[in-house]
Amino acid sequence: MGFVKGSAIVEVLAPTDRHLVSIGRAAELVGCSPQTLRHMEQRGEIPPATRIEGIGRRFYDRAEVEVIREARAARKMGIARQVGARA
Repeated sequence: MGFVKGSAIVEVLAPTDRHLVSIGRAAELVGCSPQTLRHMEQRGEIPPATRIEGIGRRFYDRAEVEVIREARAARKMGIARQVGARA
């Protein structure tokens, strides 16, 4: 299991050596709220977040943050799509 420090901006190094950020930090990086990310996940606009056993909170790696950034841009242009949907 990785380790967690603080609460608002959390950076974790998981056993897979993926650099993960908390939902709060991911939201900050893409310019929205954590609630928006949860909503987008529920609607299938972004893939489900990584959850580390024993912690239960949402974490994202750099590639996932980029997917979120792209999904937010598409949403702003009115072309929100389901994850895995083809254009």
